[in-house]
Amino acid sequence: MPSVINKIYRLKFITPVRFGRGEGLQSLKMCASADTLFSAIFLEALRLYGDKTADEIKDAFVSGDVKISSLMPYSTDIGDISYYLPKPILRISGNKRIVPVENIKKYLKNIKYIRAEDFQNYISESANMTLTIEKLQKYKEDFGVERLYDKVSLCDDEPNPYRVSAYSFYEGNGLYFIMSIDNKYEEKMDEIISSIGISGIGGKTASGYGKYEVKSNYMDENESSQILKRMLDDSEAPIQMALGPVYPIKEDRDALKENAFYSLEESDGFVYSTSFLNEDGNFMKRKSCVLIKEGSCFGKRLEGSLLDLSHSGKHPVWRLAKSIFIGVRI
Repeated sequence: MPSVINKIYRLKFITPVRFGRGEGLQSLKMCASADTLFSAIFLEALRLYGDKTADEIKDAFVSGDVKISSLMPYSTDIGDISYYLPKPILRISGNKRIVPVENIKKYLKNIKYIRAEDFQNYISESANMTLTIEKLQKYKEDFGVERLYDKVSLCDDEPNPYRVSAYSFYEGNGLYFIMSIDNKYEEKMDEIISSIGISGIGGKTASGYGKYEVKSNYMDENESSQILKRMLDDSEAPIQMALGPVYPIKEDRDALKENAFYSLEESDGFVYSTSFLNEDGNFMKRKSCVLIKEGSCFGKRLEGSLLDLSHSGKHPVWRLAKSIFIGVRI
């Protein structure tokens, strides 16, 4: 087996999931970015193996021996598993953006992900300006449902009722991510990913959210995974699309100047560590940062970086801003 392998980890959630960006308990996202997944991996490595092994795994992410994508949806609505990719942020020519036809822009906003089997058709129809409202309907998918749950906090003297939103996937649907990994780390990463499923990923895990069962394969499972593998291997394609958030380093700057089409997103949140409690006994916020979003496209693959967003130097607070890229051809 080659030293570097690519795997798909498919997560079947057995409880609702809660992903957000710190905008309040009623904010909700269906998927989680690679930085959230990395944080869960690092903390679980600390719990399972201790500081030394966790630092080794962190260093493997820095060196590129381990790379991950963000969590993205999959479905089985047509009998086989289909994997989805972020809708590309892309301009086909100097003055044409996907897709500039005014009366379908509102439909595009509702489409976040494209089935891997349909991805090339979407690119081609966008390039040829042949997308219509009818065609866009086939790209729209419902993977689950958002629900509000009534909760009661018993931390204070008086019960404090509140509401929290969570996402429940329909039967046969869930989230997956891609990992590119040196095989010397494979066994431990398999153990870590399985262990996270027991405790849960995302917010409100203490309330039972985010628990999953995991299956993995070497991207040879079916047509959908094989398409992903071909795109992952296509490092020479003229367009390289990020599958996770990126914070560019100095060597990436030239790639941001030409044939680069990207969106930015602020990343913030709390540090769930007793070393970062404030005077009131609440967790402190970590430093915020602005990252390039999934789906952004460049002329080459960016290196990205691992950020330390800690305050006061109590201990590092790592945030992954390196990504897996796939090749896109028009």
